[in-house]
Amino acid sequence: MSTSFDLLTRSNEYWIEVVDHLEKGNLEKASELTWGSIAELIKALALRKHNYEIKSHREIRGYVKKIATQLGDREMYDLFCDVEDLHRNFYDGLYDEAEVRIRIDEANRLILKINKLL
Repeated sequence: MSTSFDLLTRSNEYWIEVVDHLEKGNLEKASELTWGSIAELIKALALRKHNYEIKSHREIRGYVKKIATQLGDREMYDLFCDVEDLHRNFYDGLYDEAEVRIRIDEANRLILKINKLL
């Protein structure tokens, strides 16, 4: 089992790679790493605050929905859903650079929200 520190470290490492891949124009890889960074951050929050080990994509979504509902923060869940879409972009190449950049900006807003909860 990973510790919350391990998860946070991996989240940060992925985020650094997002910038690198975005600058190189590798939109699909930047998309996947954005999702990975957010997923690891959410897992860290769940483990640190609720001693809950998230093991699946579905559990990540459910946890974010639960936290957003408890906080009355609909924007948190909406941002998560937008970032979750980037995961699909890795496989399908759905979005152009402008859309990927918008979603990455949304991911950054979500990171700020989650970091306040850690």
